[in-house]
Amino acid sequence: MFLLILCVNFGTLGADENRMPSIVGPFLQEMRTFYSEQDGLADVDVQRIAIDSARRVYARTESGDFEFRNGQWAALGKPTNPFRTDMELDEISKSAGLGQALSVARDATSTPVYGTTEGLFFTSGAKFEQQFPEHGNRRWAPTNVRVDYDGLGRLWFCSKQGVGCFADGEWTLHTGADGLPYDDLTSIACSNDGTVWCGTTKGVVRFDGQNWAYRQGKRWLPNDDVRDIAIDADGNAWIATAGGIAFIYFKPMTLAEKAEYYETEIDRFHRRTKFGYVIEAHAPVPGGKQNLRLGASDNDGLWTSMYGAGECFAYGATKSPESKQRAKRAFEALRFLSEAPKGSKHAPPDGFIARTVLETTAPDPNLGSYTLEAQRRFRSDDGYWRVYEPRWPKSADGEYYWKSDTSSDELDGH
Repeated sequence: MFLLILCVNFGTLGADENRMPSIVGPFLQEMRTFYSEQDGLADVDVQRIAIDSARRVYARTESGDFEFRNGQWAALGKPTNPFRTDMELDEISKSAGLGQALSVARDATSTPVYGTTEGLFFTSGAKFEQQFPEHGNRRWAPTNVRVDYDGLGRLWFCSKQGVGCFADGEWTLHTGADGLPYDDLTSIACSNDGTVWCGTTKGVVRFDGQNWAYRQGKRWLPNDDVRDIAIDADGNAWIATAGGIAFIYFKPMTLAEKAEYYETEIDRFHRRTKFGYVIEAHAPVPGGKQNLRLGASDNDGLWTSMYGAGECFAYGATKSPESKQRAKRAFEALRFLSEAPKGSKHAPPDGFIARTVLETTAPDPNLGSYTLEAQRRFRSDDGYWRVYEPRWPKSADGEYYWKSDTSSDELDGH
């Protein structure tokens, strides 16, 4: 609460200062979309993905090839042009000593470079020249190699040993010691600006030449096992996985637009009681927004105070009436934590702040985990546990339970 008051005062003082506004333009917000059976794929175990010269996107599964049209995947009756290289790789695999060909890339002169299970091979006419990249004290004989050229003419490869780049006659090699987040690599694709994407058995890696990024888990991928990647002309990534397709893209967005998005999500899904405590929502399925469960939390006062402080800063920067109203609402929610215990049968000393509150229309929280018997079990495992009842007294008006076991961290946070 002190933090919120401080922020309000800070915003008021700052409003009287004459200062130049800070102009912040749009930035590229990274986002993702998943595609599965409900979007037209007959099989979510997607093996390949490709984009043709007309920007059409294709996916290959055991059930056949699919084309992305108007937000849906449509089945195709015959193999598609972007995957014709598979026949070339089959032919190369028959060459003695090369192993199974896994990928092919061509430079501006259409000279092919092959990645195979046994190595990395340049070509000169009909001749294959195996490469052993060197960089500093490293010298690799790469295996399980995938290759691609970026828009700057540089050759990139990924292998069992790591990620490498060949430019201006020099090799650069990257391992975990250089920032590579995960090295069980399965695929590679490059963008026009030189950014390289690598698939792994546990997520996808992006490297812009300076910084590594790692995208893993349901936040970014329908399945961590990445099979193939294709990059479109705008630098967005289409990612084939064992559980469907992910489209990771970059949307121009202002900070105001991003704030509006989160404000809408908070108002729809993350408010509790008429005071509007800001709290986490529990979903029955990952990523779902239906049938959410909101419950009293020891930290909803803390989350609400942090939210309110943020709205104070938002008002200081924008003078938005909405931000001011949200800050006031957050303050009233926090104030009620000290008002709810007053005058009740088990009223604490003045100034006491309830840990949290819960409407009495909800099931009685004193039952179950907070019976005397249950508390004694807690004490047997935690010598600091204090056994008493009621843990949740009722407010004087009978409308709320207020939780009485406030600790120092709630006093600080609320």
